[in-house]
Amino acid sequence: MDDDQTVREVMERHLTREGFAVVTANGGQEGLRLARELHPAAITLDVMMPDLDGWTVLAAIKGDPELADIPVILMTIVDEKNRGYALGATDYMVKPVDRERLSGVLRNICGAVGRQVLLVDDDDLMRRGMRLALEKDGWEVGEAENGRVALARIEATRPDIIMLDLMMPEMDGFEFLVEMRGRVEWRDIPVLVVTAKDLTAEERSRLNGDVARVLQKGGSGLDALLAEIARVLPGSIARARQEGRGRNAMRILYVEDNEDNIYMLERRLKRAGFDVLIARDGAEGVAMAGAEQPDLILMDMGLPVLDGWEATRQIKAEDRTRHIPVIALTANAMSGDREKAMAAGCDDFDTKPVELPRLLEKIQALAPGGPAA
Repeated sequence: MDDDQTVREVMERHLTREGFAVVTANGGQEGLRLARELHPAAITLDVMMPDLDGWTVLAAIKGDPELADIPVILMTIVDEKNRGYALGATDYMVKPVDRERLSGVLRNICGAVGRQVLLVDDDDLMRRGMRLALEKDGWEVGEAENGRVALARIEATRPDIIMLDLMMPEMDGFEFLVEMRGRVEWRDIPVLVVTAKDLTAEERSRLNGDVARVLQKGGSGLDALLAEIARVLPGSIARARQEGRGRNAMRILYVEDNEDNIYMLERRLKRAGFDVLIARDGAEGVAMAGAEQPDLILMDMGLPVLDGWEATRQIKAEDRTRHIPVIALTANAMSGDREKAMAAGCDDFDTKPVELPRLLEKIQALAPGGPAA
């Protein structure tokens, strides 16, 4: 992806000679369309493009479960640290925060004081101190003690900027950024990372959206750049394929009719390394259980056509599917729901909204070879 036609033509000729099949895109929007259509082995991405810049394109790629595994090589004419991070971290500061520098950074990002800041940090004293300092400086301040609470705060009131600690319980800053950048309407909210220590190379990589490599366009001649791309591409593709083979091969059938729930949980399960199949009503779930033979089923109870209770009963009544463990998911944690789920044949029960660490524990307990298997 590059808006410069000359660069596209030269790179296409060079990489074709090196044995690659090359498709080009003249901007971010076309590039995303082609990526979803072709699912290429690797993507080279210019950072500075007029329609969608490379950071926005990268966030979209890494936020899409179908594209997230594709290695990306960024080509930029600007310095990586000074430009910011691909998942949207506009800048970062090391604790203890210099209040004067913080004020300057916020003004540079937001353009003026008096706007809304969301502080995301599990340290109560840190939040209290920062709140007092920012309010004294004219800012409106909201607070969240972890990433999950922060997502709820943004849903209720969109801030002008987010100050984000990386190391938090329940949902850390890295997970928060991935979830946040998965929402199109939130991707333009600037994020200032505030961390108790300088970032390691691995942590920078996570903030950078698992970018395979960042190449400087202006640092050397075009021949050197092309040679470096040809050198890096095979290794990036091989690493991505190796990582794919090394992930948990467990197949999960998720039976759910709510598209928002499907989008959120499917994406998170795939990031955790599972293969995920989707059925959108109970009858389809029963049919797919028999045809696909998944390792486990996540069954919403409030389904159309055939509800989750009856779908589970039918799955457990069939010889070829009764061995498949089923976890019931329900939005209503009503008294007796667990007993009703177990009576229908479910092996475990969980409530919505799903807390992923808790659900993963239940999945692992029922996995082939797990303690409950």
